Amino acid sequence: MTDFFKTIVEYMQFPFVRYAIITGVLIALSSSLLGVILVLKRFSYIGDGLSHVAFGAMALASVMGIAKNDMLLILPITIFCAVLLLKGGENRKIKGDAAIAMISVGSLALGYLFLNIFKPSSNLSGDVCTTLFGSTSILTLTPTEVWVSVILSLASVVFFVLFYNKLFAITFDETFAKANGIKTDLYNTLLAIVIAVIIVLAMKLVGSLLISALVIFPAMSAMRIFKSFKKVTVASVIFSIVCSFFGMMISIVAGTPVGATIVGLDIVLFAVCSLIATLQNHSFRKVGAHACLFLILAASLASPFYGQQKVDMDLSKFNYNMLSAQIFNIMMNTGRYEGQTVRISGEFMTFVNDDEGPDARDFSCITMDATRCCATGLDFELAGNPQYPKDYPPEDSIITVEGTLHTFEQDGISYTKLINSHFVN
Repeated sequence: MTDFFKTIVEYMQFPFVRYAIITGVLIALSSSLLGVILVLKRFSYIGDGLSHVAFGAMALASVMGIAKNDMLLILPITIFCAVLLLKGGENRKIKGDAAIAMISVGSLALGYLFLNIFKPSSNLSGDVCTTLFGSTSILTLTPTEVWVSVILSLASVVFFVLFYNKLFAITFDETFAKANGIKTDLYNTLLAIVIAVIIVLAMKLVGSLLISALVIFPAMSAMRIFKSFKKVTVASVIFSIVCSFFGMMISIVAGTPVGATIVGLDIVLFAVCSLIATLQNHSFRKVGAHACLFLILAASLASPFYGQQKVDMDLSKFNYNMLSAQIFNIMMNTGRYEGQTVRISGEFMTFVNDDEGPDARDFSCITMDATRCCATGLDFELAGNPQYPKDYPPEDSIITVEGTLHTFEQDGISYTKLINSHFVN
């Protein structure tokens, strides 16, 4: 346990880790607030539908070449579909669950079809895996994306606080609320817009396939213990923040997928809350029952400590998640890291460099995730005048290489590699 927290303190020195924690906690906060309403209004699966719409819009943005500003396309499309599903529920011919299913699978299929036909990226499987499951997206946020997420998350919280009474009314009895002069159509529209915003934000945290869990599980866990709307809402917020925070911590240290780890903790929490509810119904002491929650969550936190760095940047101690995020950070801020000594471990791979001749080769140290659909790493160039294959290890063998980080331009494209490198035993 001590090693776990020491590792967290060490990793907190990296800006992308701090960005991920701030953004993840705010997304968890806003999604849990609206999750209670969605569960009570029996719209739990709308998260799935809208997340797949967002995936389709993201694929369309990539095809159109606006991937860096994809929020400009994703948000309007998702908001339109959210309003269509939530506000038009009473008078449409296709009813709620069927409409959600059609929009969900249709958007997902079209998005994947666009990506396959137009191939906007050379790493299609990696991009799809990251988008669907939130593998490392939250760790590769730029400062601009962080600010956008913070502003939109806080706006969602403000909306819930300001219109709490109105939302309470339309959640439990919309007909009675309308009879009392509440503009139910207006608040349903606003609710649809806020839900769409939260879904788009949550894609960065848990991926489009797991968003429903982020919305549903905290609310359902809270409902197992508490009965009033206010207590359920507060408990849902606390549960969501705790699971998201510790899920990200475990993911960063242990190298597990971020989204799946958070949802795994949500499942554990739901099981604990169900146990607590059972104990309460059998007149056991409530204090002891609630203590089970914290004991089980605490017991799930365990991880090895990776030691201290001996070079400017020791990437050999990083798991895939941290390595992928840090290399992304290097690529986005090459000037900050130019000339630093870097150590990295991974699989040794060679690639023929046709631009420099049929016998020319590039050498790389590559790390892949558990599914082997995503990969990251660095090219390197050994010091001296090494000969291939005599002075190199066998292909696909595990190596550790150390060198100086250098960025250069070729044909108008920036590349980063390690120069003056050597293998570390």
